[in-house]
Amino acid sequence: MGFSGWVYQSSDRCKRAWIGLSKIKEGNMTWVNNTPLNKGFWETGEPNDENKNENCVEIRSRTESLPNNWNDLACSETIKWICEK
Repeated sequence: MGFSGWVYQSSDRCKRAWIGLSKIKEGNMTWVNNTPLNKGFWETGEPNDENKNENCVEIRSRTESLPNNWNDLACSETIKWICEK
């Protein structure tokens, strides 16, 4: 099972979770450890910075095998987190 499948089976009914990626500066996405994003798995049309306040990134899993399922979202949204151990 891939990462998307794990999220699909593990997360709440909405099948979404923060992945620790955010936009600190316009156009620059970085991980929580300050590593810059070098490859993304965005849904079609994303990131779109809707309302100019979508600075954090969630993974959305509607199926177990959807490969491109990242979405930018306002950081104030309350959803689960995925943490690396």
